[in-house]
Amino acid sequence: MPVAAFCTDIPEFQSGRVLDAAFARRFPGAAVIPELATRLRDTGWEVVTGDQAVERIDSGDLGASDVYVVQEENSAVGLTLLEQGAHPALILSGESPLYAQDFYRNLGAISRPFPHRVLFAGAHAKASGPGANHPLLFPAFHRGETRTLTPWKERQHLALLAGNKYWRHAAIPWPNRIRRASNELRNRELKNWLRQNQLHDARLRLVAHFNDVGLIDVYGTGWDRLSHLPRLWRNRLSELNPAGNSVSYEDKHDLLSGYKFTLTMENFVFPGYVTEKVYDALAAGSIPLYQGAPDIEDFLPASAFIDLRDFDDPSSLQTYLNSIDENQATEFLAAGREYLTSPSGQRHSFEERGAFLANLVVDSATT
Repeated sequence: MPVAAFCTDIPEFQSGRVLDAAFARRFPGAAVIPELATRLRDTGWEVVTGDQAVERIDSGDLGASDVYVVQEENSAVGLTLLEQGAHPALILSGESPLYAQDFYRNLGAISRPFPHRVLFAGAHAKASGPGANHPLLFPAFHRGETRTLTPWKERQHLALLAGNKYWRHAAIPWPNRIRRASNELRNRELKNWLRQNQLHDARLRLVAHFNDVGLIDVYGTGWDRLSHLPRLWRNRLSELNPAGNSVSYEDKHDLLSGYKFTLTMENFVFPGYVTEKVYDALAAGSIPLYQGAPDIEDFLPASAFIDLRDFDDPSSLQTYLNSIDENQATEFLAAGREYLTSPSGQRHSFEERGAFLANLVVDSATT
């Protein structure tokens, strides 16, 4: 029996935990892994996490040649399995170059052994070589999920649900912070590219403005701690009172459904880098305010979201949002729902993505 090993260095996901559907639902995008596992098991595969595969190989309970590696970025446990003789099947990454710097810097070498690579479109050029590149379409909802829309007039104005990160990595562990700072010092071109394409400053600008006028509720970790931000933003956000420090991912759609608009900015401008944020808003029935992937309209019709690139400053955005009446809002929301139920939209369901990834793994074992 072939064995698929999902390899990640996230401690919470190991020991088979991420394969449990109820557990995986607590984390953005992670529910696709149990779907992948279910599809493979239906075709006669066994599915484990990478750490479990290593333990079984070391104990003699499993042969490395029976194992096919599904690797998240440059997972150490995945590399261990490959060194032991397991087969590379599929590599994927749902992070941007802003945070997965080591992976993107060495992408060619890391991804080369894998016959299938599921990455954001901006990474495909560096991952060229033997095998096939596939666009990463971020999963964000379960097929068939429906939600009764909250009446427009009963909704709050604008929500943001995101952790308060900053591109200089001040909120990450010291070893990683030192290594990344060293990389940026040695490579000024890299640092300038990161600075120019990070969207944290743009997001903080909007948060500060809409907080000043009392039109935004901010949810997520870190907003009660501003010390990692530049002085400008510490001063501008000194009066911010977060609406919630931590919101379960399982409760996200229910929360956002009570808002007319949701601020869904990515952390970084990168082709194809469209994460769960915008799809979460659509699934909740809230109008997304989006900025991030320059090719966003390849992933989402323009009629379903508000493009923040169309506004020169927060005040002009505020004026536009205030001008949207219930009829216009209904058109936005209908376009979003129509997209999610379309074949293109369904590609972002956990079920669709799980089946797609499972097919790639099976293909790697038969070609």
